[in-house]
Amino acid sequence: MATTKLQLGDVVVHIPTGLKGKVKELDGDDVLVKWNGGTLVSPEGENWLDAADLRFYGRR
Repeated sequence: MATTKLQLGDVVVHIPTGLKGKVKELDGDDVLVKWNGGTLVSPEGENWLDAADLRFYGRR
């Protein structure tokens, strides 16, 4: 995510899968994403991922 610094509430796309989600928490290069469904969804509906695996999609 070198071009856009992520903020809470940003919509991101997981590059390997194309899934969209919303940034819920930031911890350095780690990002907690709340998913809109899909195969990465944990029972809680959230996953911690490396920011390098995410592409900024939009800001609300």
